[in-house]
Amino acid sequence: MTTVTDSGSEQRYFPTELPPWSLPIGRVWGRLWCVSYTLVITLAILCGVVAMSAGRVGSQGLVLASAVALGIWFLGFLIQAFAYSLGLPANDSSIGFGLVGVQWQSGVMTSKRTLQATILSISVMVAVSSSLLLASRFLSTAAAELGGATTAIHPFSLPRFDLISVESVTHLAGWLLLVQCVAQLYPLPFSLGRHFAAALVVAAVPTQSRMKHTLILHRVMIVLSIAMAIFSVGVLRNENAMWIPRWPLLMLLAFTLARTSRIEQIQQLVDSFDPIIADDEDDEIAMGFWDDSSDPRTAKPKRESLREFTKSWFARRRLRHRMQQERVEAIDAAKLDEILERLHHQGAASLSRGDREVLRRVSESLRRERQKDRIIQGDEDDAD
Repeated sequence: MTTVTDSGSEQRYFPTELPPWSLPIGRVWGRLWCVSYTLVITLAILCGVVAMSAGRVGSQGLVLASAVALGIWFLGFLIQAFAYSLGLPANDSSIGFGLVGVQWQSGVMTSKRTLQATILSISVMVAVSSSLLLASRFLSTAAAELGGATTAIHPFSLPRFDLISVESVTHLAGWLLLVQCVAQLYPLPFSLGRHFAAALVVAAVPTQSRMKHTLILHRVMIVLSIAMAIFSVGVLRNENAMWIPRWPLLMLLAFTLARTSRIEQIQQLVDSFDPIIADDEDDEIAMGFWDDSSDPRTAKPKRESLREFTKSWFARRRLRHRMQQERVEAIDAAKLDEILERLHHQGAASLSRGDREVLRRVSESLRRERQKDRIIQGDEDDAD
């Protein structure tokens, strides 16, 4: 996002608000993770369908197949989140997840960072899916040679959900990750494809105005929506009646892309990238000739390293443990007088299991204190 200061220049800031229609689930590595309501509703519907169909004849492996497919699908989410987080310049940025993975937000990355993160995400997804497909081919070929299978699995054949062998699972995993990658490349709002296209246009013709960038990207989106509509008509003409009709979904995607590619929406995305700065010194900053960390326009929040995060996490854990231990000792000390008085007048038979546990903890605490005093006394004697 950009804001205009009193002097007329623009400055970028990093939003910490949640993505729209999302539900926070907690912080992971210092970043707030959240899921969209669409994903939650879809998972609920899927669980309901699986629960209703699990007891029917021929659906014994449906629960296992659904669990494996969801696990693979969420593995793709983690791969996307890893690549996306590398491009985020601030630790307080949030990461949202939709149906097909990370929901890309505008205003949190420059065009260069967006290109790097999108290319990395696509490369990793394609590499992992290709490796799984080739592994399924290799495993099925080996099984066929040993007589365990009739034919080898072709990498680009449709996957099966019987999951009776390792090659079937790897083949399904490769297909699901590939489908997830293709779905992210389709330039709908909050998708990898739309941000990649916008960053590519801005980086390819940096001398053009932002309105020119907006018009170029708008025309590209409209052409893609028309191409998708034509493709859906072609699918309709060659549709197989044995399969679920696919052309309505393709036509819906074409309509949604055209509907969400208005000039105002495209301009908002383009304007969220590197701000246009007028004077010569700021031009050098924008072009990357020098970087002054003291300048608020170029300074970025420091990202906490993994080592620092691990050390601080263990320090906080030790502090919480110590505070909890002191709280327990204070409670035990308050109960100790009553327990000792009851022990003196009524004997050991009057003590409950909780009372004995309090006495044990107090005894261990006193023993630790005496050992600590001996160590300190020994160090003082050595020093003398």
